[in-house]
Amino acid sequence: MILDSSHKDLFAALQKPFNLFFLILLLISQSSSEQVYASITSFPQTNNKTLSNITVNSSTDEEDFSKSLESAPSFLKQGEIFNLEVLNDRFKGLKKEMKVVEVPQWLYGTWKSNKQVQDFAYIYGKGPSNKSIEVSVDTYDVVGDIKSSDDKIYSIVSPGIINVINRSKDIDEYQIRVKDDRRNEFISFISKDLSIRVQIDPLSKMILKVFQVESEITYRPTFQGNSIIVDGWMKSFDENGVPMNFTHVRSFKQLTKRHQLIDLSEVDSEKAKK
Repeated sequence: MILDSSHKDLFAALQKPFNLFFLILLLISQSSSEQVYASITSFPQTNNKTLSNITVNSSTDEEDFSKSLESAPSFLKQGEIFNLEVLNDRFKGLKKEMKVVEVPQWLYGTWKSNKQVQDFAYIYGKGPSNKSIEVSVDTYDVVGDIKSSDDKIYSIVSPGIINVINRSKDIDEYQIRVKDDRRNEFISFISKDLSIRVQIDPLSKMILKVFQVESEITYRPTFQGNSIIVDGWMKSFDENGVPMNFTHVRSFKQLTKRHQLIDLSEVDSEKAKK
């Protein structure tokens, strides 16, 4: 759902610290929807140390995800040699599906968190676990690529992109985004995607492990405007498409910078000069 003028007025009011009256109106307006949102007591707490105190309400469940997936491509199997040049060529067809998606102004920027909490996990063949696990790990989100002449912000969405998401002495991990869908909703932004994760030996380039991940990530603003709440539901499958686990994680991310965008008004101006 895209913010209309009335919603923008409400959101502007929410930027004023501790304006509980408007926050209560917001929560009442959302009470009949099926969205994930942080409890009223958690919004002012943007310090990562308070993560375990956040209450998350959600209607997202395992039924919203695939029961199984197709096997990963044969050239992405354990024991094969990982060749980035070959992979880029094989997945270039997906890049034809590239599109641009408008993102809310509050989400534009580079965001960082050094902690995340896993508060739910279902291990297939074993059962559920509600034990809360806090993990110290640096994660980043870079949102926004283009600014239009009317100052709207857009992200480029391109399946087929291959990114390094983790490097260590023993393992390099790559992510290949196969499907990507993003949308605006009322005071939130949702990203749904399917990716293949490949862990390789940094020296031999031999593939050590392959798994596939379906995810639904929801971003929401906080009072301060320089932090966001991130909720993620993820279902993992092995290389043959058999489900392994279904988990929920959450984190607070702090704004580190407003990175430079491709300004279309400047591009148009340069074209006009020519």
